Amino acid sequence: MNMKIGSGGSSIDSVVMDGLIAVIGVICWISISLSLPVSILVGFVGRSEIVNGCMNCGFKWTPARRK
Repeated sequence: MNMKIGSGGSSIDSVVMDGLIAVIGVICWISISLSLPVSILVGFVGRSEIVNGCMNCGFKWTPARRK
C-alpha cells in the first residue's frame, strides 16, 4: 500500500486516510462522552466511609461507631 502524505497521493489513499480519521474521531468522542458519567459513579464509591488522618505523621484510622 502506497501511503503518500500531501497533495500527490492517489484518491484511494485519501479515502483510507479519511476513513481512519473518522474512526479515530468516533472513538475519541465515545471515550470523552463516557468519561464524565463514569467519573461521577466512581466518586460515589466509599462515600459513607469516614477516615481520620494525622496531619503530622500520616497515620489513618476510622472513628468509633456511635451506639
